[in-house]
Amino acid sequence: MSTATQFKESKATQHQHKASSAAQNERKKLKINPVEAVIFLAVTSFFSSSVYNLVNDTDAIKAAALETSKATRTLSSVRSNDANSAQELLVDCSSTQAPFLTGNSNVKIRGQLCLTDKESTSVLIQSHDKSIQFEAFVNSDGTEFTTPPVALRTGDNPFKLEQRGKSKKTWTKELMIRRE
Repeated sequence: MSTATQFKESKATQHQHKASSAAQNERKKLKINPVEAVIFLAVTSFFSSSVYNLVNDTDAIKAAALETSKATRTLSSVRSNDANSAQELLVDCSSTQAPFLTGNSNVKIRGQLCLTDKESTSVLIQSHDKSIQFEAFVNSDGTEFTTPPVALRTGDNPFKLEQRGKSKKTWTKELMIRRE
């Protein structure tokens, strides 16, 4: 055998070896993990079932629409006479004021700012035992204040209202709110 023939045979053998290893690599690439295949099939069937029910289950949609339309609903902006809703109490700038009477468990205190130089920066509301203490909201033009809902105990609820100005001026008023 000549070297040329040997060279051709070795080339052919190498080519066959490369072809068989390429075929083996292709087979390896096509192998799928059985656990992944089961998970994929489960997710696909669940998705298909959901889409099918979404498109074809109109009776359930109609029943749900009927149930919600029968319910009585009210807007949150409409005031309720419920005892738990916050009643708004208006405070004036007089030095004394009669006790406020309410049946509600919560009140909002609203009034005008009483410092005459219009330099009021904050309004502090606190109960006499100081268990309730917070700052009221002052409107953008600095003429009125409003508190968030204040929880009341049954009976007398004394409060101190204090307006503070930039030049450390203060205006104070005692309030009595009686919950029946």
